[in-house]
Amino acid sequence: MEQWPFHDGNVHNLLDNRRIDFGHDVGHSLQMHSSLIRRLSMEQELEGHQGCVNAVAWNSNGSLLISGSDDALINIWSYSGRKLLHSIETGHSANIFCTKFIPESSDELVASGAGDAEVRLFNLSRLNGRGFNDGAITPSALYQCHTRRVKKLAFEVGNPNMVWSASEDGTLRQHDFREGTSCPPAGSSHQECRNVLLDLRYGAKRSLADPPRLTLALKSCDISSTRPHLLLVGGNDAFARLYDRRMLPPLTSCRKRMLPPTCVNYFCPMHLSDRGRSSLHLTHVTFSPNGEEVLLSYSGEHVYLMDVNHAEAEKSNKASDGSHKGEPRTGRVLSLSDILYRSEANSDALQDGPRSEREDSDFDEELELDFETLISGDEGRDVESNIFHGSLNLRIHRRGDSTRETGACGSPSSSSQNGVAYQPEAVIDMKRRYAGHCNVGTDIKQASFLGQRGEFVASGSDDGRWFIWEKQTGKLIKMLLGDGVVVNCVQSHPFDCFVATSGIDNTIKLWTPSAAVPSMAAGGSAGPEAANVLEAMESNQQKLCCNREAFLPFELLERFRMHDFSEGSLQPFECAQT
Repeated sequence: MEQWPFHDGNVHNLLDNRRIDFGHDVGHSLQMHSSLIRRLSMEQELEGHQGCVNAVAWNSNGSLLISGSDDALINIWSYSGRKLLHSIETGHSANIFCTKFIPESSDELVASGAGDAEVRLFNLSRLNGRGFNDGAITPSALYQCHTRRVKKLAFEVGNPNMVWSASEDGTLRQHDFREGTSCPPAGSSHQECRNVLLDLRYGAKRSLADPPRLTLALKSCDISSTRPHLLLVGGNDAFARLYDRRMLPPLTSCRKRMLPPTCVNYFCPMHLSDRGRSSLHLTHVTFSPNGEEVLLSYSGEHVYLMDVNHAEAEKSNKASDGSHKGEPRTGRVLSLSDILYRSEANSDALQDGPRSEREDSDFDEELELDFETLISGDEGRDVESNIFHGSLNLRIHRRGDSTRETGACGSPSSSSQNGVAYQPEAVIDMKRRYAGHCNVGTDIKQASFLGQRGEFVASGSDDGRWFIWEKQTGKLIKMLLGDGVVVNCVQSHPFDCFVATSGIDNTIKLWTPSAAVPSMAAGGSAGPEAANVLEAMESNQQKLCCNREAFLPFELLERFRMHDFSEGSLQPFECAQT
């Protein structure tokens, strides 16, 4: 069905269409239908952790949910019974940041990565039918190759033999269970482990035009489920990188720092690609279910949708550019030199200190904005007002800069490193922006696709809410109160209209379309919420313009700690139990 007769769609029409088109998959369309999402409400809280729940993930058939926490426990929950099945003492000495089921292992193998720089593999068959007080079990494999926190694990669909780990030490490592169950081997050091797939210790960039010089502390990684040779990583700069694993050099050790390998594409919104803001970094990257798009979640910024096949599309578009040059641009266009930077760029100046002469010149240039309001219904009436509410899809172009409009965001000038001229890369610009939430306080905040088709996008927020947008339009359609402080994780069930969320609270919230009346805002553990949606969005937008320490409430600051490592870099806030 190409179009709905009503703005919200209609389930009866969907079923009627099934009679006409037998190939139409009603189950996929109904899983996350907008009429169901507007009825989402909290069904239950799962209790079993004693710390912030930093990771939740489903098994492939949706019968089990796994979670990892600051308490160093892995909990496994029954979907049908909504109860705790196993609680495993992992032996990690720091916060668990990621945990997942190993594919094609009959849900017997699970892996975890933590702040102690370790990756551990556990075989659940060793639990021998014990209850939820399983206690400690010996890991089936223990990898201690990383030197900094492990923030994300990735798996290849259909491959039960490998796990990939992304760490803040700047490396992405490939662990093959068939080659050994411990690393480094006895008598050797972590620098001798030949399992480094990506060495990005010289990978971070302040802007696209600058050569990489610093360590790219990896925060997230993902492998495409439809094209498993594609690998996506994001870290402590503005650029997500797409690699083809078939084109990468053989696994190596990290005894010697190497220049980063060439990536297939850089992903970054144009207006962020040359700002050089040191605090700007990615907290999460992920592929869409069909592998055609990726989501990027930024700390201090918004969530962005990118097109994986953009480069091919650009080539075909350029061929038809000549015949369309005289056509008017779609949508309304505003000159925004007077209003756009009131909320965003002025705060950047406060955070980044004095601007260079080049930046001042850029700041004064007249800007254009193609926009669509993000608020569904009639709540996007006033244009200037909605800028402050974060409810516009911003796409910035400097007039006369054709390279920016085609996605080539590098400066024509080049710098040199070791006497070799550096040629700036091109970057793929955003396809859609999702705004309204706040992502500043934690660096594990996820943005995820909802449903088997990924028709909706969701993200946690620092205000204790989580937000749902239509992927295609960017319209905010649901805001839910999901945590007493911060929501970090949002994961939808593989097949049902069912979502699990977690954050600073030590519980996991389960969400189902059980509300009697559809609404745009829904309460959580605190009961029905009466806050105005636009007010919440405006408040979050203002928080994005402040320094991290300036707006965090005292009760949250008490539950965070700062890590000052020997390398001299100050790490982002992480949840810690008192």
